[in-house]
Amino acid sequence: MSNVDSLQAFPKMREWAFQNACVCLAVVVPDNMRKEIHRRQTGNLPEDLVHYFSTLEEACIWLTARGFEFTVADYPHAEFIARIRKAD
Repeated sequence: MSNVDSLQAFPKMREWAFQNACVCLAVVVPDNMRKEIHRRQTGNLPEDLVHYFSTLEEACIWLTARGFEFTVADYPHAEFIARIRKAD
């Protein structure tokens, strides 16, 4: 998905999540500049609702602290991400 496609799709995904009883969203965007652009272009919501992280590990810690116990191993694509990182 291109950056433009991502920016256009994210507000709809976020809206769907909150309409379906989602309490908060943890968004992982490793690059700081892209993270800031994404935050500004998709609606600068309060950080207790939508919080941006540089790593999946940070997102898991935040979710767990909010009462949603979640680990990297729980993420369905964790193995894929690990394989890609080893290839770099």
